[in-house]
Amino acid sequence: MSSYVPLAEVAQINPRLPKHIDESQAVSFLAMASVSEEGKLINQETRILSETKKGYTYFQRGDILLAKITPCFENGKAAIVDNLQYPIGFGSTEFHVLRPIPQYLDTKYLFYIVWSNRFRFLGQKAMKGAAGQKRVPADFLKSFEIPLPPLDDQKRIAYLLSKVEGLIAQRKQHLQQLDDLLKSVFLEMFGDPVRNEKGWEKRSISEFAKVKIGPFGSLLHAEDYISGGIPLVNPSHIVDGEIKIDKNSTITEKKFQELSQYHLVLNDVLVARRGEIGRCALVKTDDKLLCGTGSMFIRVIKSYSPQLLQFMIFRTSLKDFLEANAKGVTMKNLNSSILEKMEVIDPPINLQQRFVSIVEKVEGIKTRYQASLADLENLYGALSQKAFKGELDLSRVPLPPTSPTPP
Repeated sequence: MSSYVPLAEVAQINPRLPKHIDESQAVSFLAMASVSEEGKLINQETRILSETKKGYTYFQRGDILLAKITPCFENGKAAIVDNLQYPIGFGSTEFHVLRPIPQYLDTKYLFYIVWSNRFRFLGQKAMKGAAGQKRVPADFLKSFEIPLPPLDDQKRIAYLLSKVEGLIAQRKQHLQQLDDLLKSVFLEMFGDPVRNEKGWEKRSISEFAKVKIGPFGSLLHAEDYISGGIPLVNPSHIVDGEIKIDKNSTITEKKFQELSQYHLVLNDVLVARRGEIGRCALVKTDDKLLCGTGSMFIRVIKSYSPQLLQFMIFRTSLKDFLEANAKGVTMKNLNSSILEKMEVIDPPINLQQRFVSIVEKVEGIKTRYQASLADLENLYGALSQKAFKGELDLSRVPLPPTSPTPP
């Protein structure tokens, strides 16, 4: 079992810029957007030290940057800045800087600790400040106790987690490549649906479908909501082109029957009418679902492929078209007339069906990849938890190869 020590005993927290430093030298500059939620450094600017030493956060190559402000902290904005263009860097004041003391603490090991779900959970509970401006205080970091196995074991743990993390990133890349493939196939078969460079006939959606906006909020009352009832599908439940049911957002069977005109059926095309305009999913089940407030649905009643329609709204320039035509200033909204009047290309039904067949095959592959991704993420979570509790057998984990020190 590893001993536990306060982080401040084995790492510097927000170290100070050394005195008598050359202020004319070039430095790397990182805004908050320069650090991704995947723990990577996205980009960096070049600035002069004298222009950045006041009003920005100092760090150096090899340090760990950790977002302190909500929601960046909870979303995992953190990175080891080992590939800075210059030895010294400055960045957003919303970063904490962690600098491990090398004889005690491995940098990658510490990164995986502060990137873990447990650390984020505890850090979120320790946040201070007003709503929307809450921050993780430095005192939380200084007093946070971390497991401290021997240095070689720290390196083994980091190496193991990095391998699983790499597999997760690879699987996510494969899923993105499949999405890109479908877009490419669509453009090859049909061209851009707004420019219509292939000259297809066009029809307004009202010519082959009915559009229905979800119920007003006044039709649903607190007593209508129960646990384990009939699911509502609001915009927040439309994720990456799929409907993600929330068991906490369900209503009684009685209320469901009262709102029969808002029932969703198989192959309805569900569209978010506010928030991220054009967020869109196809209903793929016969289970009971109710179109929620903030959503609307398209029900095809004549010869047109619902799958093709959903793909165009969600994956092509039609989404930008809807965004541009939505109404409102503080929050844009789609109304039924915008969607009913929108013209879409009308290629032959056999060509539509051929594209749908390709989509179904690719979606089958994506389903297997997503299951594999979920397994890898579960594995990462289990390994991380065991490693930081000192319960992981590291005897068969090799030490990582030593990387050359950058100049």
